[in-house]
Amino acid sequence: MVEAGDADLGLGFFFRAAPSLDRTPVGRFELMRVTQAAADGEPVGSAPWSALRGAALIGLPPGNPIQKVIDRQLGEMGLADAQRPAFNFFGTLISMVEAGFGTAVMPTFALAACRRHRVRTDVLVKPRVGMDFFRVTKRGAHETEALRAFSETLRKALPALSH
Repeated sequence: MVEAGDADLGLGFFFRAAPSLDRTPVGRFELMRVTQAAADGEPVGSAPWSALRGAALIGLPPGNPIQKVIDRQLGEMGLADAQRPAFNFFGTLISMVEAGFGTAVMPTFALAACRRHRVRTDVLVKPRVGMDFFRVTKRGAHETEALRAFSETLRKALPALSH
């Protein structure tokens, strides 16, 4: 919609540059493991990627750009599996984890949704894998004061989603 001029601003994970768009990072999210938990309110912990060995993994569809980032890291560990159960929405993944259908890997922006479920979240480390969250605007378009103010507010607010 931004490219077509129907929207002044777009937000999201944009993995490929588009010649007609300017991408500005406004936040960064790391990948985390989401597992079934026995109690509510468990804090965010950390776990190495190797902790996923032997886990029944579920994820997004293989063509999803976020899943491609996850699969690239899993592939380096020999854990890539295009046949794993896939769901289109993070909310569905979180519910499936809560119900005991597997373990998921997703960006930390989903922490708020995870807190509404009986799941445990652990930021994956060794290595930490982050993804930039971008603001996109049409290249050459005039940036209004309202757009600048919104972007700055967003940049300040996004880190709270990862804690």
